[in-house]
Amino acid sequence: MKLSKKISQIEASDLAKVSRMAKEYEARGIKVIHLERGEPDFDMPRFIAESIYRAMLDGKTHYPPLQGEKTLLEALAEKVRKKNGIEAGVENIAIVLGGMHGLYVALRTILDPGDEVLVFTPYWLSISKLIGLADGSCSFMPFYIPLMEGWLSETDFEKQLDETITPRTRVIYVNTPNNPSGAVVPRSYLEALARKAVERDLIVLSDEAYEDIVFDNHRHFSISSIPGMLDRTVTCFAFSKSYAMTGLRLGYLVGPKDFIQLAWSRMILYTTNGIPAPIQVGAVAALRQGDKDIERMRRAYEERRDIFVQELRKVKGLRTLMPQGAFYVFADVSALLNGGSIYDLIRDWLEVGVAVAPGMAFGAEYAGWVRFSTASSMEELVTAARALQKRYGTNI
Repeated sequence: MKLSKKISQIEASDLAKVSRMAKEYEARGIKVIHLERGEPDFDMPRFIAESIYRAMLDGKTHYPPLQGEKTLLEALAEKVRKKNGIEAGVENIAIVLGGMHGLYVALRTILDPGDEVLVFTPYWLSISKLIGLADGSCSFMPFYIPLMEGWLSETDFEKQLDETITPRTRVIYVNTPNNPSGAVVPRSYLEALARKAVERDLIVLSDEAYEDIVFDNHRHFSISSIPGMLDRTVTCFAFSKSYAMTGLRLGYLVGPKDFIQLAWSRMILYTTNGIPAPIQVGAVAALRQGDKDIERMRRAYEERRDIFVQELRKVKGLRTLMPQGAFYVFADVSALLNGGSIYDLIRDWLEVGVAVAPGMAFGAEYAGWVRFSTASSMEELVTAARALQKRYGTNI
């Protein structure tokens, strides 16, 4: 069969490649701890499942409204006003089939062929593929690691933006808390970004899937809450990480009225024809009753981060920063490559039962880095870190 050249030329996921490699080792009897996946190990709170079940029994199984169920839209409008400081109404929100679908809908609704999206690195591994599917192109700017290391001032940040933005730039994509680095972008930097977006007449696409997973004294801040920025920002939120609802595929976009109208009346209509109604009922329950569950999981992720980073820092040749949010640890392992490739290293680690994501999936300049997920049990994390300590020796 003759297939689309455009789709065929899209590179397969690096995570899928690692998963296939891991299966080879598991087939040999090696027990592999999967730290390459961004999948919460918690189950979705039971009350959400029960609300979905009741909705189905009550006949909530017909075509849903394209923009979303009214009850959910109203609950989300209240949530983003109170929690995120975004002065949005129902008309500023559309329900999507998870964060990835939301970002694709946003990009497809905004971009024309040849438009450029400025992406800060290291970036969520799928965003460059989604931009390509939307007929856009990418430019890249290092941001999250210099930010975490403390040597990028707001002035330097604005200067770098000026140097990187081109006449073709239409959108700036920002992801906070960041996957893979764990950086939480401070308000002052987002204000600098907002000033530049206004000055250069750009749209900001803000990916805030990990908004509830922040640690220490860091605070999540939504750029759309800056006065005037709702008119030029599309924010993508998801239920997946906050409520361990990854399998239900539910998210929502917040943006200008004209964008939302076009997104649901065209893109959502012709990609999903609406989002399953029972899941939307479950989302309302999550918003009304889920705060304690969010905090329970957040505390667990923070405790895991503390112990795991402590153990990783004992591994000779491995360098990592302390994540400020999300559930990943991004580590520089270039000193461990010994002239080999990152996939040579990954195979070496699979021999001792540890699977991780290769850094180049998050940006070409991170070919000597790996990403660990802390969305696994404390026992698995400690076991994985100590396997690496045994393999390379310790700093103590």
